[in-house]
Amino acid sequence: MRDDELQSLCAIYQKLLRMCDWVISVKFADALEGDDKLGTVEHQGETQSAVITLLSKAAYATGKASISGYDVPRVLCHELLHCKFYMLGDEKSDPAVEFAIDSVAEALVCLNGRAKQ
Repeated sequence: MRDDELQSLCAIYQKLLRMCDWVISVKFADALEGDDKLGTVEHQGETQSAVITLLSKAAYATGKASISGYDVPRVLCHELLHCKFYMLGDEKSDPAVEFAIDSVAEALVCLNGRAKQ
């Protein structure tokens, strides 16, 4: 998947999440800070803007991430949900927030996949 295809996928999930008023840039990177990360987001909730970076599939395939499984739509949706729910706080201070975001991301991607079938 290329960056422009990732941006198109982002637009689909932004629409589903009612986030069309957000300005979000997405891109792939060959490395992210931390061995266990597949994606990161830098967001400004007040201005509704964000930059989402996902680990490239090539980097994942070479073992640069220590977690198993890599689903681009799920990781993208997960990072978008961090934007949507930024007011809930930081997952580093509350692991329940991270768990909830991950669960909703998985469900949304699953439901969206079924809708296309």
